[in-house]
Amino acid sequence: MSCLGGFVSFFYNMLPEGVNKQAVCQRMRIDPDDYFGLLLITARHDSIGAVTVQALQ
Repeated sequence: MSCLGGFVSFFYNMLPEGVNKQAVCQRMRIDPDDYFGLLLITARHDSIGAVTVQALQ
């Protein structure tokens, strides 16, 4: 797997793109370049396979 600034492409492909990404970022007040923050919001409850995305406490 390749990385995009340290972000594994597997996760990058789970992110919304285009106008959907803009809408999520505006509504949730996330920087469009914050891939992990965007992933936490969009894939917290609905992701592919047995993958769970959550922040470490």
